[in-house]
Amino acid sequence: MFTIVADTVGVHDVLAGACSKYSNYVRYGVEDSPNCRDNFAQVLAPRGITWKEVPYAFNIFMNVPIGSDNSMTIQEPVSKAGDHIDLRAEMDCLAAISNCPQTRNPCNAGRLKPLKVIVYEPE
Repeated sequence: MFTIVADTVGVHDVLAGACSKYSNYVRYGVEDSPNCRDNFAQVLAPRGITWKEVPYAFNIFMNVPIGSDNSMTIQEPVSKAGDHIDLRAEMDCLAAISNCPQTRNPCNAGRLKPLKVIVYEPE
């Protein structure tokens, strides 16, 4: 659906999925915390996509190494301000974007940061 045409980091995650109110409760014992899955569901609802139908996320810049025992851990990102990834849509696509609101694990290095998205239309 997409081709990566430029990438200044090269570290992304396709296995961990998006955080949810349920995973945040299990991991951190907090209820109703902001999370990516609810963010996706909110913006996709007008398109008729329900919370249960939200697919796994492509976690751009998320550092989730897999250990020799096949365990996964969420680590601080290796990306820095100004890093970018350029994606080219190979077909019409619907994309939902969430700048992860998680502050209880290292995915954001403990603080929320701005995200800039630029969408170029084909000529």
